[in-house]
Amino acid sequence: MAQSHPVDVFCWQIAAGKHLALRDLLHSGVDLNTIGSLGRTLLMVAANEGLTDIVANLIENGAAVNASGEMGLTPLHEAASSGHAVTVLSLIQFGANVNATSVDGITPLMCAAAWGHVEAAKVLLEHGADFRITDRSGATACDIAGEKGEDGVAEVLAAADTSLRGQ
Repeated sequence: MAQSHPVDVFCWQIAAGKHLALRDLLHSGVDLNTIGSLGRTLLMVAANEGLTDIVANLIENGAAVNASGEMGLTPLHEAASSGHAVTVLSLIQFGANVNATSVDGITPLMCAAAWGHVEAAKVLLEHGADFRITDRSGATACDIAGEKGEDGVAEVLAAADTSLRGQ
């Protein structure tokens, strides 16, 4: 039987509620920035799950906060997509790029907008996320929120736009 990739094992352990496996992983000598078979790093998995303590532990032990997976998504994209505002803030405090773009031009703010995560969007905006960036198709985060029917995020983004114009 082929040995599973450490990132894949960690993903399974998170899903199974085995968060203590991180200690063993950190002592195993595994490169924390390796991309697993699903195109994600360990930090991306933890961010997607909203495991803020594990996110901090991974970064403190060498995981790159702005490392990207196969599609150019970062841990901040993952946390924003899942609506984990506390994890979003933690990643930003560790130096995550709030305007990082994927291969398709998707930003973390667009991820929050697409899934209707108002609090994550607010945290991103408060820390300099640019709502005017467009993806490969020319859509902004506000456009994406509107297309998805995510009125709460669309309102937050429209207010940010209005505020910027008033300056």
